[in-house]
Amino acid sequence: MVTAGCGTLFVRDVTLVVTGVPPRLKPLPRLLLFAEMATSATATMAGLWTWVVEPLRDGEPVGADDSGDSHNGRGARLATGASIATLALHSVRFAIYLGPGQGRVPPP
Repeated sequence: MVTAGCGTLFVRDVTLVVTGVPPRLKPLPRLLLFAEMATSATATMAGLWTWVVEPLRDGEPVGADDSGDSHNGRGARLATGASIATLALHSVRFAIYLGPGQGRVPPP
C-alpha cells in the first residue's frame, strides 16, 4: 500500500513538473517538489523490486531469509527509508501550501 501511495505521489509530481508548475513556485517549494519526486521514484522502484520482482525471481516469500545480507532485506530498508522521506517531504510541502500565497511566486 505504501508503494502504491508513493507511486501515486511520483505520478502527481511528474505531472506538476511537466505542466510547468516549478517556475511559479518559490525556491524552497520548488526544491522540495524535485526532492519529493526523486524520493518517491526511489520508494516506488525499491518497493516494487522488493515485493514483486525478488519473490518471483527467487521463488521465496519476502522475509524468508532474515539475515542482514539478503537482497530483500536491503531492498526493504531502502524502500522504507525512501517512503518515509517521501511522506515527510510531502507533509512539509503541504504545510507550506496551507498558508495563502506561501508556495507561489507573487504575480508581477
